Amino acid sequence: ATSRMRLRLAVLAAVVAAGGWASVGGEKTTAPPTQQAGSPSFAPIQVQHVPVDVAVNVGEFNDSLHPSAHGQGSTVTIVLLDPLGPTAKAHLWPALFALHLSLKEPPRAQIRVLAASGEGTGSRLTSTVRSAVERRSHLQHGTRDWHDEDITTFESTVSPIALDTPAHYNSLCDRLNEEARDGTEVGRVFYLPEGVGARVTAAVEAIGAHCTPKHGAWLRVALEGSLGTDLASARSVDAVLRGALAEGQLFRVDPTLGRPGVQQIYDFRDANGELDNLLCSDFVEKVEIVAAERKPLGERAGTHETAGGVMRTVLQPRLTQILALLSIDLDHIFTPDVVPHEKAHFLETVPAVKPSETKVYQYAGYTDDCRDSLGNASFDPTAATLAVTTLWANSERWRGVPFHLLAGTGLQADEEYVRVQFGKLPVLGGAMAGAATKPSGGDKSQMLINLQDRGKWPVGVLLGLNVGGVSGIRLRIPKGWSTAHRSSLAAGSGWVGNVFLPEPTFAHDAPYEALLHALYHGDRSKFVGGDAALESWRVWDAVVQDGALETTTHEQGLDPATLLRGRAKNALPGLHDEL
Repeated sequence: ATSRMRLRLAVLAAVVAAGGWASVGGEKTTAPPTQQAGSPSFAPIQVQHVPVDVAVNVGEFNDSLHPSAHGQGSTVTIVLLDPLGPTAKAHLWPALFALHLSLKEPPRAQIRVLAASGEGTGSRLTSTVRSAVERRSHLQHGTRDWHDEDITTFESTVSPIALDTPAHYNSLCDRLNEEARDGTEVGRVFYLPEGVGARVTAAVEAIGAHCTPKHGAWLRVALEGSLGTDLASARSVDAVLRGALAEGQLFRVDPTLGRPGVQQIYDFRDANGELDNLLCSDFVEKVEIVAAERKPLGERAGTHETAGGVMRTVLQPRLTQILALLSIDLDHIFTPDVVPHEKAHFLETVPAVKPSETKVYQYAGYTDDCRDSLGNASFDPTAATLAVTTLWANSERWRGVPFHLLAGTGLQADEEYVRVQFGKLPVLGGAMAGAATKPSGGDKSQMLINLQDRGKWPVGVLLGLNVGGVSGIRLRIPKGWSTAHRSSLAAGSGWVGNVFLPEPTFAHDAPYEALLHALYHGDRSKFVGGDAALESWRVWDAVVQDGALETTTHEQGLDPATLLRGRAKNALPGLHDEL
């Protein structure tokens, strides 16, 4: 048994000795209400609230994740490139201010922000920062968790600098090393938003050559954007990055990984080893990962112009990371640094997407939207705005389970979710051993993980286990989560089961706050590893090339379920020779 399993067994023994599961956390759940006539006969689930220090938490294994690692009076220097660009204005400045506020508590470390906006831009920076703070208040529905002096203090930490040439980087490093002689600087962060574009490789080379701290402080470089347009270009960019810096200094940013709806996948799996053991080919029939938007692109038309369309902008970077987070083996994870490695290990088992299993579409009216948003600029009239495909994994855990991925706009509703549909389930209840049982009737057991707070579902995990009336599985719910049986949010939807709702540390619509917090503390679990990024491009490379697939037009309001119903259920195609 692994050390992780021994820990779970030790926790179980301690709980039993303390009087059983109902005593954990001091809370008990009420019995579910009587099922209504015609409702599926889902088994009751034994739900217990568990203090966070009982559930395994990767943060426990790395002291650098705790604020106390940066002591009283310590400083982290954050150098922000493209500070007046759209990503900085909309996301990074609000997140930097939130990080500043979080450091007000003891041990009272601090950040200073050097904005590479050029000389003489101080007034523009001040205006941008103040607007960002107001935006953050809007995200929190008008509430303020700061005082006027907080914004004044934060503004005093922000300074404009010029950072356009290697000489500028060299001069900056000399300045920082001179100022760091007092020993207060513990680390440096360089954040390169997507707006840096093609300059990213030159910037990273300059950082590696000129900006390494001389006094033992750490260096972290955050890179946002696709870092390539296909496998060949991604390998080229990756070679430059790893030639300039160590992999441990590179933090590849995907905002998806900062969203509470995505992070809950790991948290819920990690807290529930008994349920996690069911996530395998023995019990799972299929997995669906969907990112659907109701509104057409409108003024955003043209964002899918590159070859591959929505596959390159959504499926390859976003849904593949969600798939990996759902599928990795948690027994191998003891520090945050291991999470990106385990994602890469899983993606190595995924054969390249086959064009024959992939369909791409374009909603009716896309070309009109392009003309309205781009004017006389040229655009690709065949760009894909909707794609659906099936992935497979040649791993012992997932062999034979189809992963259906769908992303697009102009669809019936706003939905973003992971659905795990179970087939046969073991008889649960006292012991884990027992004969398998199939769902009674046509009601499939399933776990629905809602990733975004849109439409009728909240961010959370909805779980219905239909095991023919056999006693259900025991779940450990991390502290701060709530649970309900047939919550009012599910009323009238046909869903019968339990709803588990996390209480996020950061706002649902402010993923950059979570990412900057993780970057400050060195938590790599919320970032994309270099190997995982390359494996993801390998999986998608064949279908993002020019002319790889033919686009079909669909009417707006299409139900994604109609595309998913026709997907293969459990036939594993031949594996590619490269694996």
